[in-house]
Amino acid sequence: VLNADDPRTRAMADLHDGPSLLFGRDESADLGPSLVTAELPILGDHAILTALAALGVGRALGMDDASINRGLANVQPEKGRLARLAGRDGSTLIDDTYNASPDATKNALDVLAGLDASRRIAVLGDMLELGETEIEQHADVLRYACDRADLVFAVGPLMARAAPEVDGVEHLATSAYLAERLRRGGEDWPREGDVVLVKGSQGARMERVSEALLSPDLDPADVLPRQTEAWKAIL
Repeated sequence: VLNADDPRTRAMADLHDGPSLLFGRDESADLGPSLVTAELPILGDHAILTALAALGVGRALGMDDASINRGLANVQPEKGRLARLAGRDGSTLIDDTYNASPDATKNALDVLAGLDASRRIAVLGDMLELGETEIEQHADVLRYACDRADLVFAVGPLMARAAPEVDGVEHLATSAYLAERLRRGGEDWPREGDVVLVKGSQGARMERVSEALLSPDLDPADVLPRQTEAWKAIL
């Protein structure tokens, strides 16, 4: 079951003897978006590709499309993966703190841009393991964010090196520092109607920021990643 939209993945069809199912938006794909009839409980247009991958696996295992779509309608988003949560002070929190890459962060920013909000706020932590061009990639993401959000905050040492290259970005040293400022009321956000996206690589520990933004009616252990005592003990 291969992504027809990615030439590198599509090429795998020639490297094995078994049958292949190609999914994606490409016109030559065996499985296209029209086959997903379920209302997906996952934010983002890119969720359709995940659904199509599942459809392909289901077909390979002999399931019919109607059964697969019933299953897709009942999918529960994983903690930290574009989870829409009630934020404090009447805001909405989009917690996407499980991990981050440049492409995934841009996808999340597209989701943010498509949501109704009085203000769209992006809080972006370091993205790790990007190699020699890591600073350029961080700066590129921050520029992308500035085109899609009203306020952009960059968190972490890598973001500190990239943020000066992009106008309109405020830098915070660590996720723990920003979380404490938010708890003390040291920011003029969030406010009612704000939608806040929080994202970063696991090592950036951006779930700390999400915890500070979360509605007091929600238990962080129920809705956020890395909430065990072992994780919380790591500075």
